[in-house]
Amino acid sequence: MAWQTHAATNDEMINQLISLKVIKSKEISDSFFQVDRKLFLPSELHEEAYFDQPLKHLSYHQSAVHIYVMCLEHLELKRGNSFLNLGSGTGYLSSLAAIQCGWGSVHHGIETDKNLVKFSNESFEKVSEGKKRLFAEVEFFEGDVFGLDASKCMHYDKIYIGAACPISRVKEILNLLAIGGVLVAPIGDLLIKVTRNDPSTATDTKNFKPFSEKQISCVHFSSLSRPLKIKRFGLPKVHWTPRTHEFFPTQFKKSATTLFWCCNKCSDQMKEPIAEMLCRLYNLGLLNEIMTFTDRDWFLPENYYLDNGRDLSNLSLGTNFISPTFPIGALLLFRQRQMGL
Repeated sequence: MAWQTHAATNDEMINQLISLKVIKSKEISDSFFQVDRKLFLPSELHEEAYFDQPLKHLSYHQSAVHIYVMCLEHLELKRGNSFLNLGSGTGYLSSLAAIQCGWGSVHHGIETDKNLVKFSNESFEKVSEGKKRLFAEVEFFEGDVFGLDASKCMHYDKIYIGAACPISRVKEILNLLAIGGVLVAPIGDLLIKVTRNDPSTATDTKNFKPFSEKQISCVHFSSLSRPLKIKRFGLPKVHWTPRTHEFFPTQFKKSATTLFWCCNKCSDQMKEPIAEMLCRLYNLGLLNEIMTFTDRDWFLPENYYLDNGRDLSNLSLGTNFISPTFPIGALLLFRQRQMGL
């Protein structure tokens, strides 16, 4: 079994997981080879760093390595994806994801413990030293999941929640998910994957559902604890630059490319005031400067995400995934209801 895997080095641990077919993807194995687990653990846990098991010392906690493999597999990370890790802990998973998404993509992590935030930032600096262009730009912030204000954040391609989360809060967090994006989260004792469907690819628009879900596995995560006093906060929105253009959403890239093309071509043909102004800005090299004030959602219609995500009625988030062939299914549902999930 994966959790019986013990190794002396990071490479040995990964090779064992590959031989056991726990890691099946080269993209995922490459991430693990580049990110040494020991760097994301306090010295008290270094002797067990390469054991595939959960590790905990004081506020430092990591899931078993095969759990991270499973989460990365279902997040379906791609180059250029933006990633939000809620409950980022030691920063290990965020750093693994940063390799898959690559340089130039945006990653944010939120953690309530300020010491863990400091540890995460320091650990990421160590693991990425000398190879920054392999990693996304990861930033860890102190904050609480319950205080995160979706209206003050960008939309993310992929979101992971690192602790068992109440269904009501998961539904709020789904407002942060970009169209076509994926959220993976433990709810009660189930690991759930939610995909935000793209209305432009729907074949049956009448019965289109904004979200779809599936059960990944039965798991056991610590539950999020709601603070007595909730402080609302947002995360920095990423603005356009020529360097980050390729990592922006397809809709944005099409609109921006069209704008630049038209400005370049229209100077002798279009005499409308707005067209003339844009051409003049382009010729003066100022259009690039103006574009740096735009974010990933700039060219989307007003209320685009509201119109394509307000209906959550089809989401059970785990409560319908009780199989009669699974003997403890009823107990899982009972426990979820006891916890008020």
